[in-house]
Amino acid sequence: FFINMTTFEQCCESTGAKYTVRREFYPHTSPAGKGVKWEWEGEETDDWHTYDMEVQVVLEDSWCKKEQTIDISKYFPGCPYIMNFCNLTQVRKTSGFVRPMRRIQQAAYPMIRLTQAEIAAMLGRREERRRLAEEEVERRNRINKQNKRSKSRDRAIMELKGKKTMKNLVNTLLGKEHKNFMFGSKDHKDDTIESRRGRRER
Repeated sequence: FFINMTTFEQCCESTGAKYTVRREFYPHTSPAGKGVKWEWEGEETDDWHTYDMEVQVVLEDSWCKKEQTIDISKYFPGCPYIMNFCNLTQVRKTSGFVRPMRRIQQAAYPMIRLTQAEIAAMLGRREERRRLAEEEVERRNRINKQNKRSKSRDRAIMELKGKKTMKNLVNTLLGKEHKNFMFGSKDHKDDTIESRRGRRER
């Protein structure tokens, strides 16, 4: 790929495909401004990949606050990870899979003076990302609640079906007399009264 800085496009040399790119701005306290970056290790040893800058900003903020862990999914719903700063690991919440991560030094990004229009555009994009993240969290919460209600309803139906099946099975195997004894004595008492009446008449 090469970047056309005039048209703000990323061009693929082999296919000619073009993708729009844009500049993003971060405060001097961000990892880029401080000259550090956060990475996670891939499948091979020393196969390190850089986190998205938005994720790095959250990690660096928690690191500077001396927090021991952070649930990154609270900020980015598509990232179900717990970051552990004590042993520098990334743990996937859904599977428990652990990956190493690290914080290393790099050249600090240059400082620039922004125009009011650039500041407004930057804040607008960040607000939009925050809104979309909140909507995604709410959507997933609704799905989880629906799934829990569905599972509870299915469990109740299965329990009811199980009780009916067991009762029918016992009725078939043991007959009415044993059924009365096990599941209720009303018919059994009636039979007893009738048998007593029969003896008295004799």
